[in-house]
Amino acid sequence: MWNPRPTSPGRSRRSSNSAWRCPRRGTACRTGRRAFARVLACLVTAPSGARTAAELARRLRVSPASVSKAVGYLEGLDVLTRKYEPGRRRAHHVIDDDVWLRAWLTSAQKNAVWAETAQEGADLFGPSTPAGARLQAMHTFFVGIHRDMTGPSTTVPLEDAITVLAALLHAARPLTTSELAAALGWPKARVTAAVQAAEHQPEVCGPLALQRTPSGAHLVTAQHGRLTPARRTALAQSPGHCPSGSPNDRP
Repeated sequence: MWNPRPTSPGRSRRSSNSAWRCPRRGTACRTGRRAFARVLACLVTAPSGARTAAELARRLRVSPASVSKAVGYLEGLDVLTRKYEPGRRRAHHVIDDDVWLRAWLTSAQKNAVWAETAQEGADLFGPSTPAGARLQAMHTFFVGIHRDMTGPSTTVPLEDAITVLAALLHAARPLTTSELAAALGWPKARVTAAVQAAEHQPEVCGPLALQRTPSGAHLVTAQHGRLTPARRTALAQSPGHCPSGSPNDRP
């Protein structure tokens, strides 16, 4: 007959304790979420939308420490704020009229941070590497989530537009989209978005402007109206003047 290996009392006790700790951790987590929800519900249903920590503890019949933990968690989500009475240190925890919009924007901002971090990683590893491709896919995902929550964002394309202008200024010659993408280590779609941002919102380019040459390349010039025709003529006739690009690439 098969006899199982005897288990020492110490080992049995440790196993029993481990098995007991797992459900306890899950129960503690669920209990914490319930505490957060109860504090939130208590504030939402308050006539003024505000209560002190002592009032919350008394009404919910929980410890001040539990209230403090729940309040800290909800403050981290921008769901509630603290307001102090003039001349008194006692704080009122308040849910104001803009709470849900503020919480929504906080969540959207976190997605934007994830997208920015992923893009930095993709640029670091390069789009041709497996890690770079995964990070680029992560960037695309979180940009989509952020756009769905806040609407189309122009911050990243505008910053990219300035980078494209700097690249063209440094190259001192017209460059195609493919050449810019290769030099900057970007996908062509990102360069195209940056070029469109510079063309549609020229005010972000300062004194510079982005133009297309007849061959389809991109060229940096002075913004229209910044220099008078007489100044342009004088600069063109100055010693050492070298026109940008070949004659066929001039806008």
